[in-house]
Amino acid sequence: MGGRALFRVLKARLDIVRSRMKEKRGAICNNIAELSVPGRRYYIMAALSAIIATFGLLSNSSAVVIGAMLVAPLMGPIFGIALGISTGDNTLLRKAVVAELAGAALVVGLAGLFGMIPLRPDFANEILARTHPTTYDIVIALASGLAGAYAILDEKMSAALPGVAMATALVPPLATLGLCLAAGQWQLASGAFLLFLANLVAIEFAATVVFSAAGVAELSIVQNERIPGLIKRFGLSVVILTIMTVFMTQTLVQAIGEQTFGKQLRTALNQQLAQMAGARLSDVLYEKTADELKVVAVVLTPQEFSPERVGLMEKRLEKDLDLHCELIIRSLISKDADQNGPVFISEEELLRRKQVARENEYMNRLSKALSEELNVIPGVQLVDILRNGEGENQIITATVRAPDPITPRQVRELEDKLKPLLSTNARLLVRSVITKEADDERFLYEKTEEAQLLEGPDVELLQKLEEVLTAELEKNVKGAVLNEVQFRRDEEGLFVFAVTRTPFTISPRTVKKIERRLQTDVEPDLRLIVRSIVAGDVSADDYVVFDEKVLNNAKDREE
Repeated sequence: MGGRALFRVLKARLDIVRSRMKEKRGAICNNIAELSVPGRRYYIMAALSAIIATFGLLSNSSAVVIGAMLVAPLMGPIFGIALGISTGDNTLLRKAVVAELAGAALVVGLAGLFGMIPLRPDFANEILARTHPTTYDIVIALASGLAGAYAILDEKMSAALPGVAMATALVPPLATLGLCLAAGQWQLASGAFLLFLANLVAIEFAATVVFSAAGVAELSIVQNERIPGLIKRFGLSVVILTIMTVFMTQTLVQAIGEQTFGKQLRTALNQQLAQMAGARLSDVLYEKTADELKVVAVVLTPQEFSPERVGLMEKRLEKDLDLHCELIIRSLISKDADQNGPVFISEEELLRRKQVARENEYMNRLSKALSEELNVIPGVQLVDILRNGEGENQIITATVRAPDPITPRQVRELEDKLKPLLSTNARLLVRSVITKEADDERFLYEKTEEAQLLEGPDVELLQKLEEVLTAELEKNVKGAVLNEVQFRRDEEGLFVFAVTRTPFTISPRTVKKIERRLQTDVEPDLRLIVRSIVAGDVSADDYVVFDEKVLNNAKDREE
């Protein structure tokens, strides 16, 4: 089919459409005129759409913003402007322009008023997305204008108008403009205004074309209307759209350039992080100027980055991007493991962790054993334990709370009992923090006399007392352990005080029996008092005297 034949076919079909449209022209014009006249209903719907859009933007809710698009009445006056330009009806054009400007001012004013609320949250994506318009927005507005105008002309397509209202989104940019003005964000406000203006002009231009082509306005291909008439109808809109398209294209190019640079930056960082086991890029924040780049890279890593490593990465980044860079690595320590244990850890780090684990296990065992031995001394409690030095020069320092200082003899006894756990020639130091505890009647754990250091015959006497008491306790009280022996002489003879750990309180009859044995083997004028600390060891068969050394030696052999 030749060009002339195709032209004749299109002309014939257009003539049919125009002939049908002449019959409905009056109804269509009246419908558009009603939508373009500002009245009470128009302003009420504009105010409600402004409120919905403003709080939808503040709450960052897409669903609420879509609801504001459906309620907004601003599309009608734009079609009135298009019809007024197409037909040369200046009265309709003036009313439609007033309605559009008044509705826009109402939306901006209400949004700005709500934007002054002190509890206003920071701007989120729903607001920021409407402050950087691109060429895509003009294309969307043109398509929406064509669809909207066609839906008005064809009654069967009127159901598409709500979809057109959502696509053009006239109220949300105006609400964004008001919020940005209230916050003093002039650059963001200019972007929102430009988006609204682009939507308005593009829809008006597209609707004008549809109305003219469909015959609502007197424009015919056959009549070949003169160039001045075409310029009068479409010239201003074309100029404005061209200027905005150029500007928005620059914005689009900048946005694409930013995305491309961001991908390039992430790729360069990922290539360097791939050389470190277990390190992976989580997020990148950067600030770029003409000749400098500041980068903060958030990295998930099993071990933090050293300054030397960051310096090498910074030099490599400068080479890859051809920019002077300032790199900061924010290390987020992550622990990865499989069924065999930690992964992505160097041999040195793994060895260090094993050493720390062994040290913690040893100190826990030592602390537990020392606590059990100290518990038999009234009022004494282990607070802390540290190991200093290595090999034969190790010093175990135990800090305890006690009503009276721990004596050298008590420390020596503790060393003997802990020998299976202590290294060869390791020394035990006990730091006593004096603590006085009291109830409503007296101080607890208070001695009537200060313990004296023993010398000469007193040492032999103490050893004899301990020997006889230990033997008698083993014979008369199952599971009893002698913890401490104290004595003093007075006018009545020798007074002996023994502290024992027993499964139950020793009866006076048993104490009397032990006292007689002491009177026979040690001294006739001897009196005995026994303090029973009930904490016995028991097996499934009987009460026992359990020596922790056996268990500790077995553990050492296993290790």
